[in-house]
Amino acid sequence: MSLFNGILICVQVSLLTQFSWAHEHRESGAHVHGAAHLDIAFDGTKGKVELHGAGDSFIGFEHEAITPADKKTQNQALDILETKIAEMVVFETGLKCTFLKDKVELNHEEGAHSDIEAIWSITCQSSVVGSRLTINIQKFFPRVKDLDLQVLADSIQLSAESRQSGTVINIKAK
Repeated sequence: MSLFNGILICVQVSLLTQFSWAHEHRESGAHVHGAAHLDIAFDGTKGKVELHGAGDSFIGFEHEAITPADKKTQNQALDILETKIAEMVVFETGLKCTFLKDKVELNHEEGAHSDIEAIWSITCQSSVVGSRLTINIQKFFPRVKDLDLQVLADSIQLSAESRQSGTVINIKAK
């Protein structure tokens, strides 16, 4: 393992630990339909994007997909998550960011609840610090009415809410 990879792993663990606290905090709350959480963490030009929310917010229902219609609806939603992330989380084109899917899962819990957990690795040719980020989750998933957003990019930490498609976040110190 190179020194760079070792440092990157340490920074990612540190950033994900910060996200872990936020995730544990969310998990202790109620399962909320229409709400989702988007966490973005960068160290230089490499980062992670994590999206979590109630299955109902993305698929329109939470029960196990049994009928052909439910299976089709569920598969379409999961396909959008797998293939359209660069249209849902849009970095400036000059950054030349590329996404690589790590995981897109629908997890069923007891009590007929389900949750979406999606994680992507992202690599940009330039640092995202000082750039703009546009959030279009609601364009693809209009049932997401309240999207809580956390961004960590090098020394910048931002929190924001997106209630509609086209929300712009400036990734710079306040």
